Amino acid sequence: MTNNERVIAQARAHAGLEAGNPAHRSAWLRLLGPGTWPLDKPYGAGGISLCAVVAIGLLRLAGAKLAQLAYRTSAGLIDQIRRAKDEEPYGAWFDATLSPTLRPEPGDVVEVLHATDPKGSTHVLTCIGWEGDYLLSVDGGQVDQDDGLQAIYVRRRLWRVVGGRPYLGDLPVHGWIAVRLVEFEPEPE
Repeated sequence: MTNNERVIAQARAHAGLEAGNPAHRSAWLRLLGPGTWPLDKPYGAGGISLCAVVAIGLLRLAGAKLAQLAYRTSAGLIDQIRRAKDEEPYGAWFDATLSPTLRPEPGDVVEVLHATDPKGSTHVLTCIGWEGDYLLSVDGGQVDQDDGLQAIYVRRRLWRVVGGRPYLGDLPVHGWIAVRLVEFEPEPE
């Protein structure tokens, strides 16, 4: 199995988790790693979006050396991106504005920016495939409609290039971590 396939397998295995479902709690804690997580607080009412933490957790569970540490906020993703940019020999970070015709591969971790603040990250997701111009992803930081708590869902969004910058839906794409360029632990036997 390739490293990208390992990440996709983890993403698909965790899609559908809802923090309000007691049967999902152990899978959440395994994914997020050690720490105290606000799984019982709705987003915006003391709860934080765990989109970046979920993406890093998927990399960690797939065996990526880049993501061996647990992070409690999306600032952890920024640290991971900085590390990805510094990875040898080529760097694992792809800046979307430098090659707007390129697309992330399934398994890559994508960061989109806030629509009105191009320097502020707004969402992080894991690409799991493509349907034409639509990116399929597994996204943490989603809101369960039943109780408003964290959820991880599969999403489908239009990928388009406008003015030399790719957009996912209406949000500008900052870039992505190219998983094929990240070092992984050997796959367990």
